[in-house]
Amino acid sequence: MDMRERLLHNNPFVSSAAAEPWVNAAPDIPSLNREVSDRIFYLVENKALRPRDPMAGLILGEAGTGKTHMLKRILDRIRKQDIDAVFVSVKAFSTPERVMRDLWCEIFVNLTKGRSDKLSQFDFIVEKMMDVYRKRNKAKNEAKNKAKNEAKGKLRFDKEGVDFFQNLLPGIHEDFLKAVFAYYDGKAGESKKSTKIKIWLSRPPFLFFRNLLQGIHKDFLKAVSAYYNAKNANQDEIGLREEKSKTALKWLRGSIDDEHHGLLGVEDRNKMSPAELEGEAKNLILSLGLVLDCCKIPMVLCFDQLD
Repeated sequence: MDMRERLLHNNPFVSSAAAEPWVNAAPDIPSLNREVSDRIFYLVENKALRPRDPMAGLILGEAGTGKTHMLKRILDRIRKQDIDAVFVSVKAFSTPERVMRDLWCEIFVNLTKGRSDKLSQFDFIVEKMMDVYRKRNKAKNEAKNKAKNEAKGKLRFDKEGVDFFQNLLPGIHEDFLKAVFAYYDGKAGESKKSTKIKIWLSRPPFLFFRNLLQGIHKDFLKAVSAYYNAKNANQDEIGLREEKSKTALKWLRGSIDDEHHGLLGVEDRNKMSPAELEGEAKNLILSLGLVLDCCKIPMVLCFDQLD
């Protein structure tokens, strides 16, 4: 085999031979298709500024012109420059009856891939969700704590407090009131640990996002909160949390398993028809879109090698 034949046989730019961006180890050639990749990043930047504006691009080119390799450049730039965006690359689907399920599975598998050495793209999204929750509730919590502290000062045990409740509730036992106030004073003086896990276990973020994002899928939030709980577990709970984390990820990928219903409190997929499963997948995609919109995270969704 001469040199020309060997090059043709091992051509890295042949469409069918191009590795997907996540595993493509081929070196980048910055000058190749630079204008096109710069245009894509222009769309990403504008999407972050105006998340609800529809933005799409169609890249056409003969096989071997570097379209798939350019996707690797986009992914590398997002990761290396820590850009607030996520990257998803999917290929054509062959089963018309499960297009939504296959699309959602491909999207979520991409989201579980590494954004950095320690953080997946999905971890990044969940942390951004918590940032939104903390920022939007800071003022509300401060006002609530102020009112609570003012109430604590008024309700501590003293003669005025006893007189108030004795007048309000004729016949109430004074020693009962003393015990109640002593208990309340003790609870008010306890130091409260503010760990991330307790934030999710107390349910405010779950309810916050259900109220904030009208139409978000309830089971999507259940799985996200179960995953977050697991990632931020106390050391003595690590075994159970790891199991719940894996279960949440499997459910989010679209798998059907008896344990999902019990561990996560989600709908039982074993009892759903193919049409209902397609509808659920569509709702999961829409829910992800609502979250990305809320957190101002563009998603670069590439449909590659559709030929």
